[in-house]
Amino acid sequence: MDKIFNDKIIINLNRVLREDESIMEKELLELFINLQRKKFRNYLRVNSNVLLNIVSIFSGKQLEAERCSIAITKVIDFLSKKVYACPQSVSTHIGSFNENGIIINDQKVKEYAKICAKKINVECFDCDMKYICSEGCVLETKQNNCKESTLNTLKIILENFEIFFN
Repeated sequence: MDKIFNDKIIINLNRVLREDESIMEKELLELFINLQRKKFRNYLRVNSNVLLNIVSIFSGKQLEAERCSIAITKVIDFLSKKVYACPQSVSTHIGSFNENGIIINDQKVKEYAKICAKKINVECFDCDMKYICSEGCVLETKQNNCKESTLNTLKIILENFEIFFN
């Protein structure tokens, strides 16, 4: 295979600004595995909360159930010229930008900061998977199958251990 990237380029696969038809974490990890097997190993990273939490466990770091940085993070979509308060939800539109600058609706940012101060969906507090799960967004109602989804994601990671941890 010809070298198509220089050694400084890293591609991060991420579920950004997802909508109903976007891929799920399991599909994102499967894409990552397939690309890794095609010799892109040195150029790819994948953003998966389950994977990041497993790495934290192996590293001896303390796990936290919170996973939200809404209203702290600003995501700029260059295609639509919109600004979002959350990297994972198109419903968090807080502004726009053009060649003259960025316009942010401060009131919307404050509302998101207040909503998300709890950082975890209330339905997740008693769940035994809350420390490794990628679900539990405070903007969404908890999915009935998130335990199953988390276990399936964990299974993919562990079955492909050499790809994720080599």
